[in-house]
Amino acid sequence: MTEGNKKETEWLKEVLGDYAEKELENMEGIDDKAGGGEDARKPGARLDTKMKRMFWYYGGGRRKLTAAAGVFVSLAAVLLLGYGIHGMQARRGRTPDIDTAGVKQEVYMDYYGEEAAIPDSEVMSQGTKDGSAPTELAELPFRQWSDLKIHTDADQAVRNSNYKSYGYLCTGDNGMIYFTDMEERAIYGSRADGSGRIRLADGAGNYLQERDGNLYYVALDEGRAIMRLNIASKEKTVLFDKPHGEFVLTDEGLLVNAEGGVFLLGYDDGAVHTIEAMPNTDWQPALFTVSEDYILFNAVQAADAAYYMQGYLLGYDRTGQEVSYLGNTMMRPLAAGDYLIAVTGSSYKESTLHVMDMMSGTDTDLGVWPYDGFVSDGESVYYTRGKMLCRYRDGVNEELIRLDEYEGGDAEGSPNRYLFLAGEYLYWMTEVQITEDGELKETIYEWHSISLTE
Repeated sequence: MTEGNKKETEWLKEVLGDYAEKELENMEGIDDKAGGGEDARKPGARLDTKMKRMFWYYGGGRRKLTAAAGVFVSLAAVLLLGYGIHGMQARRGRTPDIDTAGVKQEVYMDYYGEEAAIPDSEVMSQGTKDGSAPTELAELPFRQWSDLKIHTDADQAVRNSNYKSYGYLCTGDNGMIYFTDMEERAIYGSRADGSGRIRLADGAGNYLQERDGNLYYVALDEGRAIMRLNIASKEKTVLFDKPHGEFVLTDEGLLVNAEGGVFLLGYDDGAVHTIEAMPNTDWQPALFTVSEDYILFNAVQAADAAYYMQGYLLGYDRTGQEVSYLGNTMMRPLAAGDYLIAVTGSSYKESTLHVMDMMSGTDTDLGVWPYDGFVSDGESVYYTRGKMLCRYRDGVNEELIRLDEYEGGDAEGSPNRYLFLAGEYLYWMTEVQITEDGELKETIYEWHSISLTE
């Protein structure tokens, strides 16, 4: 397996969670085992010529990691998808600007290593029916993405965006934001500008999502159980503690990718309804994004990176309860407004970030590999180009700020960044790994934010 595939495999394990681990054990013939007050600090402010930026660093100290824990953290969030969704290695090895087709191959090789070329024989799926999809997908109804007319409102676009970056931050209907402080290993709430910060729960969490005064998340320090936190009372309830991967909130309930299939977990009665169209037999869904009528996702097979890198895009019709095959080489889908945003191209190596307008049918290539992810409110698309934060809107690209000018000064190499939106603010969390003689010694997390209107 190439180094690039190894990184993708570790990322897939994180997305699919305990379920992927169990699948890998079963594939390898291993016996399955049951397991299964307001802070007084206020963010400082500083004015930039383009916009106001706020710097958050709560935690009061750095969290030391053992070598084993450090390696786990390093692998757990692998590469903010190059895709991989997140890059967690200490050195990213990327060029500052990745905006021309001529350097794509060079960038790819630099990122994954000189021996990282993926042979066609390794990437090509087995048992294909028409050369573009494996049998289990080619047998599904085929639809063109441009025929779906996918739409979300601005709130859902933001929720989809934040979810795409592991959901370390989410918005609430009350204008509050909820986020994980990875230094303190705790979950906090605050106003959008960072003021009024209140500790809500001990333990780190990701895939944070709010609904009706409750916060739902994967409890990273409590066995990766799916947890419900009542924001007012701070009472926590374990909703699901069996092997599972992602989950996403829908109008009908929690859509959970778990062992044995995908199902809906009811909000009120906890009733379980199996989604028959997604049985998790030949493939599993990953990287959910939700629209009014569809749930889009990539098809994966356990932690098989080669299968993932084909970028098979599928759509679940929530009304017709049917899954359609929408094509390949379309990774990390994001439904935002009338946009379908994805990493796509003629092959995995040649893929870049595209904004596909569902109404006009136009496809705009932003010409960059989104190492730090991308977010959108349905009108603007924010992404990184090297160290620059960029915005695409109304057919125009513009550079906003250099992110590294607002980050800590003791980083080694480029930090891993996770982008989020809420109200008039864009937030990003940086993760910096400190190594010594090639060994991970320490991981530092910091929160940053900027106002998009000043």
